[in-house]
Amino acid sequence: MIKNMIYTGKSGILYYLSDKPFSSGGEGFIHNVNGKPDIVAKIYRIEKLSYEKERKLLKMIDYKPEENMLTQIAWPIDVLYDSYNKFAGFTMRKMSINKDLNVIYEYGSDNYSKLLWENKIIIAENLCAVLHSIHDNGHHVCGDLNPKNISVNPETGFVVFLDTDSYHIQDGINTYRCEVGMPDYLPFEIQNKMRGDITLVTANLPTFTEETDNFALAIHIFQLLMNGAHPFACRVDYSQSHPSVAAPQPVDNIIKGKFPFMMFLTGIKIPVYAPEIKILTKKLQDLFKLAFIDGHKDPTKRPKPEEWHIALRELRQNLTKCSKVSHHQYYTSLSSCPWCEVDNKFKKPSKAAIKQTLIKAPSYTTTMKNKINLKKAAIVIIIASIIGYLISINNNDRQSADTRPRPHEGVSNPITAPANNNQTAPRPAPAPARPQPSPAPPPAAIPPPVGDW
Repeated sequence: MIKNMIYTGKSGILYYLSDKPFSSGGEGFIHNVNGKPDIVAKIYRIEKLSYEKERKLLKMIDYKPEENMLTQIAWPIDVLYDSYNKFAGFTMRKMSINKDLNVIYEYGSDNYSKLLWENKIIIAENLCAVLHSIHDNGHHVCGDLNPKNISVNPETGFVVFLDTDSYHIQDGINTYRCEVGMPDYLPFEIQNKMRGDITLVTANLPTFTEETDNFALAIHIFQLLMNGAHPFACRVDYSQSHPSVAAPQPVDNIIKGKFPFMMFLTGIKIPVYAPEIKILTKKLQDLFKLAFIDGHKDPTKRPKPEEWHIALRELRQNLTKCSKVSHHQYYTSLSSCPWCEVDNKFKKPSKAAIKQTLIKAPSYTTTMKNKINLKKAAIVIIIASIIGYLISINNNDRQSADTRPRPHEGVSNPITAPANNNQTAPRPAPAPARPQPSPAPPPAAIPPPVGDW
């Protein structure tokens, strides 16, 4: 990165960015702005820059929410241009980034498993407040309202919406698309358009609307209230189904409009860690029915943020504490603590446990030692064979040497060389005369031929 980076805003203001970003993501880098501690700048990666994105950001500046909401929404304040007057990024308020929303409502989370139900209800209310302010502007739709784009302070419940530059913006004439989305939070009317090679970039408009935001909001509220369970999650009832049958995924149930918590589905049950929906007030149960059953065919029936806010506040004002577990709270009309029931059901196996049987085989270490020993033994055998072969060749050579005549063998008086002392060697005795061979007998006469010639 270049030090003392200077960018110019749409209004002509100069922004002096820190030389190193304090955060980065798939789209770009986040820098502090020198002399402006309450503002940060997002500089896009070169491959993420586009004329369409620049136009969207300029439009968002024209239609920004009320000033008091800018601390809750990471909304663009100014569009940035580099020294060549090329679009580079934007500035926004510096937000206090905490935990992703999904971390708060995950069941069994070590950090937030003891978070009071009351606090989760407050977080749900705050979600409604922020989304209401976005929709109230009249030109804004979140679009990709997934839990990774929502930051929550677990101690205060304060909610911040992030990555607003991906929002779906309309100005009455043009539509600046939200081009991304997490399938588990997209309603049927969008899923139905994304078939084959069609994506959110190429799908026929409209794609995202206030009704699609309301669908995602209902999912977040459900997960906060229901131990983190997705409203379209389920499991197979193996007492009625074959063991090889797989449970439908949330996306499958969204497309088919099957809401397991309020619909009877053959061979299907709600997740074991989720309570029954009857633990909620009648008002909240009705709102979920509108959001996930009636709203499947008619999206306009989905409850708006303000409707959820009223029902959630009513529930929060009518809670009682569990007598056994200090952090358990539940609706006062219930006769027992549903969270204790869920914990017991989740921890208790449905059938007798079946233990695994281990194969009695040598351990890896023993096997390796045996292999090493076998290799050593093979080497010893080879060496011994080579030595034996060499010994046998040597013995054969000795036997051959014993059968050949030695020098002077059979001579009674061999001649020795005279010593070099000027002495005269004695004359050797004459050798005995060889006996002369007897004359050969004359050859036998050849008999005359038989018969006439």
